[in-house]
Amino acid sequence: MECLIITIIAGVFFYHDIITAEVFLACVAVGFIWTYGAAALYFKTGFMKFYYHGLLKWHMPSDDSEQWDDGLSIHCKCKYCGKDIMQDSQGNWFTFEED
Repeated sequence: MECLIITIIAGVFFYHDIITAEVFLACVAVGFIWTYGAAALYFKTGFMKFYYHGLLKWHMPSDDSEQWDDGLSIHCKCKYCGKDIMQDSQGNWFTFEED
């Protein structure tokens, strides 16, 4: 999302000849590195946990807890908050509430 916002703003400035092509490409690169680089750091080290886990609600399975299968999906505990999480068909982990 941040990459898209930075690209749109830089694109508007570039279109109106406020910035050069080099500055536009630098803005796109910074947006890409910020979004995807920080996400990679999160999954490797937990860097920026507040943003990705607290705000975006991304979860990561704990290495210490066991994973179990209910026949439809895989369940586990989150590495950071300890909540029960479930993996969807695309491989994303999310919280759920049991009835």
